[in-house]
Amino acid sequence: MASVAAVSDLSFRTATTDDVAAIVALVTSAYRGEASTAGWTSEDHLLKGQRTDPAMVTEAITDPTGTVVLAERDGRLLGCIQLTRTGQRDAHFGMFAVDPTLQAGGVGSALLTHAEDLARDEWGCTSMDLEVIAQRDQLIAYYHRRGYEPTGETTPFPYGDERYGIPQRDDLHFVVLRRSLWSPRSLGRRLVREMRPGTDEGAGDHIAADMLRWGGGGLDDEDLWEALLGALDEAETDTDLWFLGDGFIPESIATRDDLAHRLEALEADDARMRRVVELDPRSFRDADQRRGPDRD
Repeated sequence: MASVAAVSDLSFRTATTDDVAAIVALVTSAYRGEASTAGWTSEDHLLKGQRTDPAMVTEAITDPTGTVVLAERDGRLLGCIQLTRTGQRDAHFGMFAVDPTLQAGGVGSALLTHAEDLARDEWGCTSMDLEVIAQRDQLIAYYHRRGYEPTGETTPFPYGDERYGIPQRDDLHFVVLRRSLWSPRSLGRRLVREMRPGTDEGAGDHIAADMLRWGGGGLDDEDLWEALLGALDEAETDTDLWFLGDGFIPESIATRDDLAHRLEALEADDARMRRVVELDPRSFRDADQRRGPDRD
């Protein structure tokens, strides 16, 4: 079984049609036949036959609404995941497979995190879901630990379509699991990118701003502080910091001394945080000043 530390040398890339055969072999080895029993994701006790085929993988790779991401080490394929955008702010994943000899070693966790980051940071999605065979208790428990919760929705198993396998029982069906992709810190990071004039995110939907501004989106004061820390991770200029004030500095902060005390309580000794203190947060709320300190 692989060491968790070994995930640090993973690389991720987008699959192409040249990868089809390798992906089919990987997915099959993770879920079907004797080879799959080397790992914990095998569903050979529930389904025989194929798990996927070249046509299905090619369709996934060429789907304009999504992508297939590969995890590799030194050019060797270790894992794959299909990610699809299902709505303006929603994503779905499937075809998630890891070499069965390397399972429980951190490869799958790193790959899923990469996919979640892509859906959130590049697509602007706020949630991601998947379908799992209801009888896969261990797999459902894994996703629960990752923050995925049952939605109450179910979908039928495609009995009679042997592209998805040959069922070994007559009660198979899928349950839908979903998680939010946003944390207060990730919202803060995105807020900075959204507010930069001339950027793709700045010109698009202000997802983070809508959720954070004036404590919106059900966020409490502590969440807003976490968002501030995330924003400071992303901030690069005084203009970035200036725009933050209009986004979500809590109304309970009346003076820069209040802000300094709060940052000190958070043990947040960072040059960018000190610069926020220097930029008086009271002026942040002045609509006439929103263009920032280094703009005409």
